[in-house]
Amino acid sequence: MPSLIAGVSMSALYFTAGYLLKNNMEYGIHTALATSAVLCGAGISRSLKAGFKPVPASLTVLGAVSSAYYAYKYTQFYMVYLYVHKDDKFAVKKIARRERESKKEYLDRVSKEVHLHRSLPKHHNLVDYVDFFVTRGKPYYVMEYLPGGLSISQKVPNVEYQLCLFKQLAMAVLYLQEQNVSHRDLKLANCRLTSEGVLKLIDFGSSIHGNEGVGVAGSKGMVAPEVLRDIRYDSFKSDVWSLGVVFVELLGHRTRWKEAVWYDKAFELYSRSQSVDDVSDDLANFQHIVLPMLKIDPLRRITMSELVKLPAIVEVDQCRPGNIIHSHLSGP
Repeated sequence: MPSLIAGVSMSALYFTAGYLLKNNMEYGIHTALATSAVLCGAGISRSLKAGFKPVPASLTVLGAVSSAYYAYKYTQFYMVYLYVHKDDKFAVKKIARRERESKKEYLDRVSKEVHLHRSLPKHHNLVDYVDFFVTRGKPYYVMEYLPGGLSISQKVPNVEYQLCLFKQLAMAVLYLQEQNVSHRDLKLANCRLTSEGVLKLIDFGSSIHGNEGVGVAGSKGMVAPEVLRDIRYDSFKSDVWSLGVVFVELLGHRTRWKEAVWYDKAFELYSRSQSVDDVSDDLANFQHIVLPMLKIDPLRRITMSELVKLPAIVEVDQCRPGNIIHSHLSGP
């Protein structure tokens, strides 16, 4: 019985990792790597107790090989170095080549991301571009070092701070659109904090000039329904939808749907009701912010310029430039 339970548990974890990886969601590689490490450890433990019989030996080999594979993938896509020069700190990102990506496609993608970021005038809610260089054929991207991250499981001190974080992100997205840029990968993982608590938007790998979006970009749990229909779409409006999902997550919740597609029953229910109760729990006090961003029809969806003029956003005056350090940052 214990072996059966262990086998079912490992299968469930690998299934979860596969689902996350397939849908380009957060923690896919992390889950797969952790599961493989547990499998390897279990195989070694069984081998020590029962001798190196075929089954535990196979588990050990399988766990070791899969751990090595996912560790390699992790270093490919998550390798960011901290570089310290005198009193300054910088983040150095190694830009990896994707599977089945030709060298030309790889270099074009890197060049596009770096050029777009470098061309943006500085903004207090966007990560600063510093430099770009190539060493031994590997491109490296130097940016401002941002020590703090955000996640849905992280407890935010209070509603004022949640709104303050959201306003900063909204101002970053508005600024990008004023520069005629669509981010197309808005999510908590792409929001970082300075040591003073200033939110900055990072990662322009999916960004484009203009608002004529084609193809799926970003994490499927975050993207707008029109993005998943394989049609041209207004990527300014799809960024607003993603911002709505981020807002729900900043409040410590998740949307009831996994993807904004019609065969997802929770999304289909929301598309019929357009009720905040079908978005997530405990959002009644924020429906005047959430629902305009999560309009199914992009033509009816609020624009960024309209969003930042909502009274609930305007009233968050502690987030204006020059007064960005919050007295409630370390509050209860």
